Amino acid sequence: MLNLLNDMAKLRPSLEDPVRKAEEVYFAYGDHSDVYKGYYRGKTVTIKRFRGVSTHRPEMRAEISQQLQADLPTWKGLNHPNICRVHKIAEGFGFLPALVMDYFPKGSIMKHIQKHNPSVNQRIHWVSEIADGLSHLHASGVYHSDLRGANVFLDSHNHAVVTDYGIAPHFNNSDFTSAGSTGIVRCTAPEVIAVPPNPNIQPEKIDIFAFGMTMLEIFSGQPPYANKSDVAAIFSIREAEVPDLPYGIMNNSELRNLFSACTQRRPEARPTAQYAAELLRTLLQVPGLFQSWLRSWSR
Repeated sequence: MLNLLNDMAKLRPSLEDPVRKAEEVYFAYGDHSDVYKGYYRGKTVTIKRFRGVSTHRPEMRAEISQQLQADLPTWKGLNHPNICRVHKIAEGFGFLPALVMDYFPKGSIMKHIQKHNPSVNQRIHWVSEIADGLSHLHASGVYHSDLRGANVFLDSHNHAVVTDYGIAPHFNNSDFTSAGSTGIVRCTAPEVIAVPPNPNIQPEKIDIFAFGMTMLEIFSGQPPYANKSDVAAIFSIREAEVPDLPYGIMNNSELRNLFSACTQRRPEARPTAQYAAELLRTLLQVPGLFQSWLRSWSR
């Protein structure tokens, strides 16, 4: 009997189970990370290997490792179908720590939209799921700080899942270099890029502005201010210039009003994530509310 228990203990995954790469070449990269497919505790995972600081700065490595480890218990405690699960902080993949998260083989929602041109009804469901996920983050005291279409993925059941929450603040300083992926500034709230800087930053309101811009991305398949350079887009945001709205938002008063509310210049005028989630959920649940609009859109 004792031998049987010992054998069973060996089969059980331990807290020290290694994280392994599935292949040596990364399949994606971000501003401060290279992203690999890997394995952990018998399941396929994403390994986000952080980079961007010189190996001659060991104090920076210690600082970022300490910050990520401090956030880990909160991240692991998140439990929502529209929020990516974080499993652990792993060492040994580079100078900086790596984040081990759920893996989504369908990829980012934006690539899926551009490839498949899904129905308006499907896009409404995705926007509602993103709002639900964001509401759960805020209720848990977590702020995304980099919400945009590139950080929303699709799970195996085609549901929208918000990823990469809470990471950006750890890397938004001059000690880190960036790969400079496009689009990051286009969902940035005006108070973040204000000159002089706004001293009363409210992270939940920054997320709401970004949610509004993410709505635009989901319905248009393109980033906000798609016809402008990143620099021109920054000026447009600072001047509160409304980006071109896709037909799906422009021709539905509820969605148009929600977008307008979320992207108000004054942070205090923006709704909460909970309000946005409840509104979208109600719109989806009321029979026939979208039907005449959907029929007119599809003509």
